[in-house]
Amino acid sequence: MEDRVVHHMLQLLRDINTLENLQHLHLVIRGQRSRLKASTLARVLGVAQKNLKSLEVTHVYITSGRTMNAHINNNTANNNIDGISEWAESMKSHRSLETVALVDCHPYNPDQVSLLPVIRGVADNQSTLKSLTFDSTVLRGATEYDAAEAFGALGRSATLKTLKIRNCTTFGFGDKIVLPLLQQLPSNKALKELSLLDVNPKAGRLASGTSKALGDMLMSSNTALESLMVSLAPEVLAPAIEALRVNASLKRLDILLAQQPQQQSSLHAAMIQNLCQVLRDDNLILEQCRLSGIAPPSSLVDTIEYFLTLNRLGRHYLLTNHGVTPEDWINTIGSSHGRTDVVLYFMLKNPTLVNQAVYSNTGSISTTMGVAFDKERNLSTQQPPEYRALMT
Repeated sequence: MEDRVVHHMLQLLRDINTLENLQHLHLVIRGQRSRLKASTLARVLGVAQKNLKSLEVTHVYITSGRTMNAHINNNTANNNIDGISEWAESMKSHRSLETVALVDCHPYNPDQVSLLPVIRGVADNQSTLKSLTFDSTVLRGATEYDAAEAFGALGRSATLKTLKIRNCTTFGFGDKIVLPLLQQLPSNKALKELSLLDVNPKAGRLASGTSKALGDMLMSSNTALESLMVSLAPEVLAPAIEALRVNASLKRLDILLAQQPQQQSSLHAAMIQNLCQVLRDDNLILEQCRLSGIAPPSSLVDTIEYFLTLNRLGRHYLLTNHGVTPEDWINTIGSSHGRTDVVLYFMLKNPTLVNQAVYSNTGSISTTMGVAFDKERNLSTQQPPEYRALMT
């Protein structure tokens, strides 16, 4: 039996005017998971073509079903069309849908029903779709080839800006779906936010087989990706960090590192030391970086945050833009709220700032610059060796 909420939605189908004006539909089944026909969703999308912006389906069993005879907008549905195929086609052809989320959705009979055609339909929507989320959603019942085709198509989408695949340890494919997706992203100029958490059913993270594809994506000069959240095996972390040397788009990086028995803390420290050097010498773009599952020395954490702060203040603009004015430098220093380490960094990069500050009318900035030298003399001798080595 379909849930009472689903029954009410079917009642809603009779009110065509209401559906035509519907902008957001969030279907949540509370308590015991109930069944929902894919053909029902297809019928809703078919009517709500003009204004529907977002669709979220949570905690249901999806059944294929057969389309029932129903007159909607004077069109008679075909009895012989499979519900999943109809839903997939409605996703592909929709002209206003921007956000789709499937959360805790399971095929009622996973041996006979696969949601991969729906994913392919979403991927082939080259009109309006901008955000797609799969959270704890099962995609069994399809071949490995079909999975690769569907997720490879997502990587080629020219409209999708946000893609989140989270907590889907029961996909049954693991890296086999992630790999074709990552392989397409180096040439994708639309996607800005990517989240891949717990997509490997055995380990709960991306394994070493995807390390090259992940590195190629981060090293690509074509990608527009600004935010990456990913769970990784320890052996994938090093090449991911190294790829940040040439990455020119990523502003936020969240890495969940899978813990393994007898993990060597010295290895972690070495990788974080390398991250510090990458941020010091090469990467002027990254503004936020969070590493979970790893405990580097606090001094290295402080150093990472130091260079991220410089990036947030506009280090890339000041050091790479030929049209930068003295006022730009002074304004950036002023926005640092008197942090002496930040002031000293920019003064070392542009020594003429001292004269600019002395002869400017901004007395507070002049004072900050003067005090910075005195404080930094004491500060640098108190910092641990890692800090002093990175600053030289």
